[in-house]
Amino acid sequence: MPRTSTSGATSSPTPAVDRAFQILEYLATISPEAGVTEIANALDINKSTCYNILQSMARTGVVVRDSRFPVYRLGPKLVELGTASRRNFNHRDDVKQMVRPLVEKFGITCLIAQPLPGYRGFVVTDRYLPRGEDILSAPIGQVYPVNAPAMGRAFLAFEDIHGSAIAPADFGLRTNADLDALLRGADEAREDGYGRSVGEQNQGINAVAAPVRGTDGRVNFLLCIFGYTQHFPDDQIDEVGTALRALADQISYRVQGVAGYSDR
Repeated sequence: MPRTSTSGATSSPTPAVDRAFQILEYLATISPEAGVTEIANALDINKSTCYNILQSMARTGVVVRDSRFPVYRLGPKLVELGTASRRNFNHRDDVKQMVRPLVEKFGITCLIAQPLPGYRGFVVTDRYLPRGEDILSAPIGQVYPVNAPAMGRAFLAFEDIHGSAIAPADFGLRTNADLDALLRGADEAREDGYGRSVGEQNQGINAVAAPVRGTDGRVNFLLCIFGYTQHFPDDQIDEVGTALRALADQISYRVQGVAGYSDR
């Protein structure tokens, strides 16, 4: 397989919008508080342009400027927008009702995660926790990288990437060996209908993930069940993975009208 990245630069019809999102991502992931000069230098944006974009976003509450120091941080408007996005997630109530019995049966957490564009990872949009103590969870809005073992394999299993010119860096990896291992895991997930992680991302934590696909065959969102090994032992992975795959198929058919893995 070629190892050349296809992520060549292309001009944007709305560069100011692109830069605004770059600024938001910088404040979200790199520096929670930053001034105009720091942001402009880090993102290679003209300082005057950076200032004007920050001022525009500050007027709507997307960012806020500190009252004591010349720094900006993410603003409350994003909380409002994020809440609306989560509330407007199609078929959220249906998915919740379908996921709940599986969560209670196995006593482990299920996350709903949607893929971000450009193989930038998966953002948690909802979660379903079982009753009990010492339950593993993840916050709404947490982003997992595309190379996260269970979710990454389940997602890439149904992406048309074989034969494409891709590079390790496209998936946050360093070497061709890492990329080959990720793609082998995706091949296994395609056969099984779900991706797995046996203590790979975090020691003592197991996970399985299965895709819910749209009418175009692409992954709309992922179901990911994970937990500490005392709640989710290695010998239970196949059972949970098979049950999660069946549930993802049911959701795909019920909310998307798509035949699932088991109907192929």
